[in-house]
Amino acid sequence: MSRSPIQYATLLRRELCARNASYAALHQLSHVTSYGGVPVVVYQPSPYGSQHGNFISASYRALQRRPQWKRRFEKVHSQAGRAFPKGDCVSKELDSSMSSDALQMNIFCYPGVTKRRDLRLMLGTEIGDLPEFGFKPRIPLTSGFVERTEIDMKLGPVLFEAKLTESDFQIQKAPIDEGCVRCLRAHPFLLRAALIWSAPICASSTFRQRGDCEKMH
Repeated sequence: MSRSPIQYATLLRRELCARNASYAALHQLSHVTSYGGVPVVVYQPSPYGSQHGNFISASYRALQRRPQWKRRFEKVHSQAGRAFPKGDCVSKELDSSMSSDALQMNIFCYPGVTKRRDLRLMLGTEIGDLPEFGFKPRIPLTSGFVERTEIDMKLGPVLFEAKLTESDFQIQKAPIDEGCVRCLRAHPFLLRAALIWSAPICASSTFRQRGDCEKMH
């Protein structure tokens, strides 16, 4: 019997928890673990801020040098007051070993990675493009509203949404999804991101709250 996406996500989460617990202990990295049957490792910066258990050293040094990247560390973990032991250090979203944003930043903040020719050809980006994390597209809608839903990362003309242990994309009714695909075709900037990341289905979550998809095509 084949496993469902939820089962795969659960197995991945358990393996990440086990591997991070072993990694943190082996390298004596500062961390805490969440409450619950499968404790999640949440790392803490080293005393002098020179390294962080959740980041490749080169990536961590690079993001520390750029204030706009470093600001992402200010976001407090949504479960900080309930899921983790109280201490002197408040847990942040990027501290968690389950953070898809941290995984994304490890990759794209690594020195020289966005200049690699093979990566640029695959993504359609340019050598001088720098990642923008927490990008707000501010898309004008026909209803008069402006869409400000945060996008995990923008690199040149490409939008990225990071996923790690989520079991699936959001599911929406076919007529609304089809309307969103027509919206994307009318807006090349969004279409490029959708084509690269096969996102027409989940793109509907950006517009569905106000029913703007039906109005825009």
